[in-house]
Amino acid sequence: MSRNRTSSWLAAGVLLLLAAASARAQQITEELDSYDYQLFAPADVTPYDGGPEQRQGYFFGFDGLLWSISKPALNYMGLPPPYSRVVFYGTDTNYVTQFSTFNNSQLASEGVTGDRFDLGYMGKENGWYLSGFKLQDQNQLYYGSNVNMVMNDPPVDNTYGITRLSGLVTKTTTWVIGGIDTFNSSFPGNPPYTPPQPITPPSLSTTYRVVDIPLTFPSVVCNNTVQNYGVELNYVRRLEPLHNGGIVDFLFGARYFKLNEEFTTRTYSPIQMLLPATTPGTPPTTLVNLPAAGLDDSYWTQVVENSIVGPQLGARFTKGWGRFQLMTEGKFAAGLNEQQYRQYGAFGTRLAPNMAATPNTTYNLGTGVPLAYTGNGFNNSDHVEQFSPVAELRAEARYELFRTVSIHAGWTGLWVGGIARASDSILYSLPNMGIDTSLNNQSVFINGLTFGVDINR
Repeated sequence: MSRNRTSSWLAAGVLLLLAAASARAQQITEELDSYDYQLFAPADVTPYDGGPEQRQGYFFGFDGLLWSISKPALNYMGLPPPYSRVVFYGTDTNYVTQFSTFNNSQLASEGVTGDRFDLGYMGKENGWYLSGFKLQDQNQLYYGSNVNMVMNDPPVDNTYGITRLSGLVTKTTTWVIGGIDTFNSSFPGNPPYTPPQPITPPSLSTTYRVVDIPLTFPSVVCNNTVQNYGVELNYVRRLEPLHNGGIVDFLFGARYFKLNEEFTTRTYSPIQMLLPATTPGTPPTTLVNLPAAGLDDSYWTQVVENSIVGPQLGARFTKGWGRFQLMTEGKFAAGLNEQQYRQYGAFGTRLAPNMAATPNTTYNLGTGVPLAYTGNGFNNSDHVEQFSPVAELRAEARYELFRTVSIHAGWTGLWVGGIARASDSILYSLPNMGIDTSLNNQSVFINGLTFGVDINR
């Protein structure tokens, strides 16, 4: 009887222990399942085929960017050397050959900050993700002083070859020919330039000659602004894990890439000056107005928009070791670039109509004031289609802080071809400037560091 009672108590104890173990196992399973939705659940570093198991479900990533944008190709303000003009000062024996002296070499591949996001879903074998980025505007100012500029300047008077930059100088008894201009007749978008030689129209034959006048700006300010952003959508096909635990994904999708550039130039000249004092040691007190010379106080803005869209292919390799993970990704897009050009501005805003109405010593003689030009505004536009390949390489190191939260850092490089830049697409020609699309196939390299956080269910 005692033995039966002991056996009964023993059986009851075993059943109680089994029931408690079952309840505890169910509680642990529920806790692990609930970790899928907890940001700060413990990290899961259980080995799986040589490495941690790849996450499945929805994911979101955010990056801070520090990227640089490569500068445009070298180009001059005006026609580049060896284009030149023979210009005269004061008399028909005082001349010099003038070349363009100012260019965009002061621009640099400066770094800017920005943001990038990745959003998507990944199953065991198939998934998708959406990615987009935007950089802050890259703004660069640069300056020039006593800037000479050579422009294409077709004649406005075929009889005497007078151009918009013709002026008056004093006629001398001994005539000296200053040489010929060395314009290249193949300058895009313009007829061959026939430079005016110093001539003597009948109405001015007694005192003056008509010559090319200098085109020099006392001060020039340029501002170059670049905007860059893009978005892509990809389907992801995941292969079976490799024997070492690495994961290979293939990407199929489409990319949109945008690069806009605005280049603004403003020229300045002094309006007044103090004449030197007649008495030594005393400050100057006489203020005189200065005539507008050449194309004083001109301005122009060139805007170029590169809008690229096309299909994209890529591949990604990921390998993990416990909490640590490395990822490399390469993509290539074959894009169609819709290039839009806009240009507006004005020449010689200080030139008054009465300056060119009647040749006189007050305005025209030896001062560099145009004889037959009072300035004008202009507004131009154009559109070109160009093939633009886009190649991207990403490399990142990731560390898992919690089950669903990771931090990462890496490098991204973007190479884009078939790009038009604003400062390289200006046709320097009077009277309406113009757009030059011959340099619309430049390469741009954008690259830099990324720092971010990932949330993966």
